[in-house]
Amino acid sequence: SASVKVVVNPLVFMPNAFTPNGDGKNDRFHPVAKGYIFVRYFEIYNRFGQQVFSAIGPRALEGWDGSYNGKPVELGTYYYHINIETESVGTIYLKGDVIVVR
Repeated sequence: SASVKVVVNPLVFMPNAFTPNGDGKNDRFHPVAKGYIFVRYFEIYNRFGQQVFSAIGPRALEGWDGSYNGKPVELGTYYYHINIETESVGTIYLKGDVIVVR
């Protein structure tokens, strides 16, 4: 017999697209979690490496509204880094991309 340990992070999901168009559906990009989480940091960058969003704690859970300096960002792909503390798994670090669609 043998055993294999597989580590998965099913507690936190990051969508791969959102539509910040004001219709009340998918208007913000944020982590979707089951159970308690605390966001240590949440950063989003454009394709040139310019930071367009940064937040910690409760503000990070509200998410990004698809704007930078009060103006809507261009359609396209943006990149995120997020560090989350959970009760059951401990620290989760996620990075990836999200598509802004209007």
